[in-house]
Amino acid sequence: NVGRSTTDQLYAGNAVSKDSMQPGDIILWSDNGYSPTHATLYVGNDTMIHAANSRDGVITSSVSAWASYGSSIYSIRRV
Repeated sequence: NVGRSTTDQLYAGNAVSKDSMQPGDIILWSDNGYSPTHATLYVGNDTMIHAANSRDGVITSSVSAWASYGSSIYSIRRV
């Protein structure tokens, strides 16, 4: 079981490094540097799937592109 909130997800499973990411890992992002603010699922090949917003719904995005927009990876969890 994995909780709904990013805080719940931060403590689920085990931490893994960015170099060790595998499809299915949860990437927790932060735009404030102090806490996770968004969660995505890694699907491989620098791609993640996530609920962007109510207008765009669920989309795929590039992990490296998101990191270049100012968000940073706060934690990666394998459950």
